[in-house]
Formats: sequence, structure tokens, C-alpha cells
Amino acid sequence: MSGLHVNPSKSTIILSKAVQRDRQGILDLMGFQEGFLPIKYLGVPLIASRLTVADCQPLIDRITSRLAGWNHLTLSLAGHTQLLKSVLSSLHMYWASVFILSKAVIKVIEGKIRAFLWKGSSGIGYAKVS
Repeated sequence: MSGLHVNPSKSTIILSKAVQRDRQGILDLMGFQEGFLPIKYLGVPLIASRLTVADCQPLIDRITSRLAGWNHLTLSLAGHTQLLKSVLSSLHMYWASVFILSKAVIKVIEGKIRAFLWKGSSGIGYAKVS
């Protein structure tokens, strides 16, 4: 044993609707407060249903803020591509490893990445051909 203990004042327990008759007994036995979904754990929302675009808004906002911070950088197409592959794909993959992201969320993310790659800060799209 590591000697670590759970802090009941910082912990909650989320119970299924199937244990309604045993709910108070479990809470008394465990000594935790009852928590309810949705909550955020390790930066991702925990919910009991499918993720919506609104549930994934923190991911979309984080990607948007990263892209906005990179707009002033003078990088080649390869530099932009490397930034996108190394940073943004890791954010996206972390969420995708926990949840099944909807097609709508993936389309929003891909649209923002595509706009950054081809339009840049000017907002005018050019075909970057060497």
C-alpha cells in the first residue's frame, strides 16, 4: 500500500439511478457527498449520454486559441503542417481516446485547421504552390 488516502471533502460519488433504495446507505457508508453528471475530470467532461458540439466546445475553443496564437508566425507550409500535426492532433486525439467525437465536432475542428493552413491570418485563401 502506498499510504495514500482519499480525501472525502474533495471527493464525490456518482450513483446510478438503479440504486435509489440503497442511495443513502451507500453515501453514509462511503462518507462522500453525492455528485451529479456532467462533471469535468482530467480536462474532459464526463456525461452519461453522447457528446454534443456544446459538450466539445472547450476542445474547439482550445484549438481556436492555439491557432490564433500562431497566426502571426511566419512559417512555411511544412512549418504550419508540423505545428498542426504535433500540437493540435494531440489535443484532438486525447479527447478521441476518451470519447467518440461526433461528425459535427470533427467537421468544425477540421474546418478551423484547414482555414489556418490555407488562409492564414489574412483570411484570403491561396493555393500554396512552390
